[in-house]
Amino acid sequence: MALALVSRVRREIARSWLVPGMLIGAATLAALVTLCGVAAWERGFAADDAESRFAMNAASLGTLEGELAAGALYHASSEPLREFAAAIIDDHRRFYRGLEKAAQGVRLQRPDGMIQEHQDAYIRVTALRGEVFERAYLEATIEEEEQALAAFNVEAARAHSDFARWAADMLPALQKHLTRARELAAAGSAVAAARLDR
Repeated sequence: MALALVSRVRREIARSWLVPGMLIGAATLAALVTLCGVAAWERGFAADDAESRFAMNAASLGTLEGELAAGALYHASSEPLREFAAAIIDDHRRFYRGLEKAAQGVRLQRPDGMIQEHQDAYIRVTALRGEVFERAYLEATIEEEEQALAAFNVEAARAHSDFARWAADMLPALQKHLTRARELAAAGSAVAAARLDR
């Protein structure tokens, strides 16, 4: 099982991170972390419809955030942005461990990847470079974190399920990501405005 997981992760990384003739080193490592999290669903779970939809969307959104952060590690020139991306990747390791733990005991089919909306966002952002990439990455992260906070707040308010407890536990990290992304976006806007004033 472990060998199959490693093979599948390698195929996914190669498919996702091939850049004209080379595999990106740092981004590959970061993507591996995210993909291993998705692979944690391998055993399969089951839950009521609302929990199932929540878990599948959370897994897809988490994968998007992790893969975009991996791209930011490679493409961003701003050190604060790279540090933020590394922190998101680190938090997503805990995210997937918590999601798997919350799902133990129920039978939920693991996601095969991101939903189409998240795939489109990934393609749109990772096609960019330079300051345009950095702005788009922060805008996408802010949008994703706002969506995640809304969904996690709803799930946390549900009955005392493992998913509700996990969602409640994740809220501070999601809020921290949103706050930091907004700070970085504001700082980037201020730098751009200062350049225009020259």
